[in-house]
Amino acid sequence: MKDFKIFEKQYVWTRTNIINFINLVLVLTILFISLILKIEKSTYLTSLLFLVFASYLIGMSLKLSNMNRVQQLQGSLTGKFVFEKDYIQINELRVNIESIKKIEISGVDWIGLQNSNYLLNFNYENGLSNGTKNYLLIEYNNDNKRQKIQFQQNDACEFKEIEEVIKHYYINNKIGYLNCVDILCISEQQQWNEFKNLNKHYS
Repeated sequence: MKDFKIFEKQYVWTRTNIINFINLVLVLTILFISLILKIEKSTYLTSLLFLVFASYLIGMSLKLSNMNRVQQLQGSLTGKFVFEKDYIQINELRVNIESIKKIEISGVDWIGLQNSNYLLNFNYENGLSNGTKNYLLIEYNNDNKRQKIQFQQNDACEFKEIEEVIKHYYINNKIGYLNCVDILCISEQQQWNEFKNLNKHYS
């Protein structure tokens, strides 16, 4: 039974947060000395400026030396959900597929994904993704209730492991065609057409 781990974002003292906090304290101290105390030139002020620059260099050095390591989780994995043809199991909650109006799945992130803009990003974290920037959105039939769940994905095309379940959802108009071909990594035109016509064969 294939399951996906639920992720809940929390504040974590990452490398970026620690270095930015240190620099903020240093900059505020510099501003206090120069603007409030009116001391524009001093060895102490020069030392503080040097520390700001040094902490930045340390951060960049750690960033460059950890380009091929996975980022730490900025939160925690709090459970799992499982897709079945007749229901979705979310931890202890079983959601019957008949009570669902629409499902959307954003599976654009996975463990080990390299960020193409990594060197330009203003952070000092490791270079490989932890795979948690994915979302399951469930829209229910009753009262237009919506539920959004963030989850971790291990591989780029992990949903292919439950392709038959995704096809079942598509045939029953629970998930859109474009969403299906995206998460199932369907790239050939013939496969696109075959998948698109699935609901015609079962209608």
